[in-house]
Amino acid sequence: MPETVQVNVDGAIAFVSINNPPVNATSLSVREGLLAAVNDVQGCDLAVLTCEGRTFIAGGDMSEFDAPPVEPHLPDVIDAIENSATPFLAILHGTVLGGGLEVAMACAFRVAKPGTRFGLPEVNVGLVPGAGGTQRAPRLLGWSAAVDMACLGQMKSAEDLRDLGAVDLISDDPMAHVQDFVGRAYTKTSDRVVAAPMDREAYLPKVQKAARGRQGPLHNLEALSWATEPFSQAQPRERALHLDLRSSAESQALRHIFFAERAAAKPKALDQAQPLAIKRVAIVGGGLMGSGIAAACLNADLAVTIIEQTEAAATQAAKTVTGLMQGALDRGKITASDFEARCAALVTTTDYADAAEADLAIEAVFEDLNAKRTVFKDLSAVMRPDALLA
Repeated sequence: MPETVQVNVDGAIAFVSINNPPVNATSLSVREGLLAAVNDVQGCDLAVLTCEGRTFIAGGDMSEFDAPPVEPHLPDVIDAIENSATPFLAILHGTVLGGGLEVAMACAFRVAKPGTRFGLPEVNVGLVPGAGGTQRAPRLLGWSAAVDMACLGQMKSAEDLRDLGAVDLISDDPMAHVQDFVGRAYTKTSDRVVAAPMDREAYLPKVQKAARGRQGPLHNLEALSWATEPFSQAQPRERALHLDLRSSAESQALRHIFFAERAAAKPKALDQAQPLAIKRVAIVGGGLMGSGIAAACLNADLAVTIIEQTEAAATQAAKTVTGLMQGALDRGKITASDFEARCAALVTTTDYADAAEADLAIEAVFEDLNAKRTVFKDLSAVMRPDALLA
């Protein structure tokens, strides 16, 4: 099994890569790997931090939150990155969340791919960030964005962070700009000074409104206000609050909901289930919606039977679907042979019995529940029940 964090040195540039599917969470192996990587890159001019897969670090490993913290702790790892004599350039993509944003804010430079999203979602599970998020965010993003992200759980775009000066560059090809950051001067985020104290009373009403009785947003607002203190004093306070809140009833309940929702989307009853092979589809209703569904199915190389109430409606449905296929042909989306094959795979009828061999039935007509029941009663008389889909 490959290591979760790998270091490759190319001349004076070190490349540090995290590979911890599915979201590169800051689990123990990642923390250990990053701490070792900081040592490995010393002597290089620049260390480029990247993540494999569809996203940058998208948070911490919440499965660890019910147990005592295990060294190396994330704040120590992040401080090591920020204090490294070899500056780090973070290449950001996908979502940069929680501990991922805390890591990124500690890097000397940040380049994001278009579409990258940023957030501090700990508030959604009753927590405050625990590795400097509430202390670096005001220093790097300003009060307003920090409150939006830490207290309200809002996401920000790469453009938002670029405009705030927190992202140095947005590029489709970040690696093409690596040399631009070699030797560039920078100020560590924790050394930045917040220009003025937070106007807590100005932010409190919207935070209270968003909280709806939860304490997490208020805890985050309080932690953010500490950013006017020296980082070395305020960050340990943030960490202590984070660890204390892990055992709170609110956070435990919200984390339970978080995991339960994801478990519900993947029921164990389906673990060994095999998907039905679908070759033929029956669609009840050949109007605009039904015809569009039919066209999509034909484009997926499925045979389609459209059931209508009258011969005239069935004829019109065939005309509509054929027109959609003709449009695809005219635009060069399909070939002439594709057009002929898809038209041949289409049947329009008024007889439910013509759907008897379908693997899947889709109702595309009625909003009335009783009408739907009638349709499915008629279909169930000729089809197996597992092929019916509303």
